[in-house]
Amino acid sequence: MNENELFLQLIHKNATMGVTSIPTALTLSRNQAMTHTLQQQLQTYRQIAAQSQQYAKEHAHTLKKPSSAVLLMTSLTMRMQSLINASPSKLAEHLIQGSTMGTVQMTRSLNHYAQHIDPHLAALGQTLLRSEEQHIQDLKQFL
Repeated sequence: MNENELFLQLIHKNATMGVTSIPTALTLSRNQAMTHTLQQQLQTYRQIAAQSQQYAKEHAHTLKKPSSAVLLMTSLTMRMQSLINASPSKLAEHLIQGSTMGTVQMTRSLNHYAQHIDPHLAALGQTLLRSEEQHIQDLKQFL
């Protein structure tokens, strides 16, 4: 796998994690403002995932989704935490932790790959990074 494919896989994995975890968070949200924020975040993740899929199609790359085990564990963890504490603060904390992991991975990858990958792909990575950072800021109001 070349550097473009590796970087594309990371973008797609992070966007897919958002696309699959936000609906779980939406079912747990009891706060209308938080629900609205999560719906906006979901839309952003869907757009980035679609762009990564389009890039993969145009460049004959095959994308892999995060494993079913990872997706299931993310959902179960969120649901279990909500049984203990169903507050918007706890849900925001969990989502911020996920976005923080995505931010760290994307920053590290951009620093490593940015000079060696397709500029369109680097720009998509920057879009994802800025989105993750904005998601963290948006969720802080619920802490």
